[in-house]
Amino acid sequence: MSEDYTTGPVDIVMSPVQFAAVMQDKTITEHETFTGRLMTRGIGVIEVIGGALEFFGAGGLYAAPEPTMITKAGGTLLALNGTDNFYNGVREVWTGHSSDTLTSELARQAVLKLGFVDKWYPLEC
Repeated sequence: MSEDYTTGPVDIVMSPVQFAAVMQDKTITEHETFTGRLMTRGIGVIEVIGGALEFFGAGGLYAAPEPTMITKAGGTLLALNGTDNFYNGVREVWTGHSSDTLTSELARQAVLKLGFVDKWYPLEC
């Protein structure tokens, strides 16, 4: 890939990692791709464990004796978030690709509805 890029072939890239490799005149090996997926799966396992801990924490909030029901509302929110994290972690472990949780996607959509511009995901025209 030491050709003149003004007259050379066109390189099509599918990810930021591939783009960085093209810009540095390097390639991505199968080992590097596997290592990246392995790391994503490891993070997915951590997310599964964290989601399960949140779910059990919600059970503790449900069991707490308290007359105002604030802990029950907190337990419900914690259980929903724990379920979301657990599901997302399982999906990352299964596919090897990182993904956003439903909670983060809903928060992103709410911010966009309020009129803020998302600098990471440009608005579609």
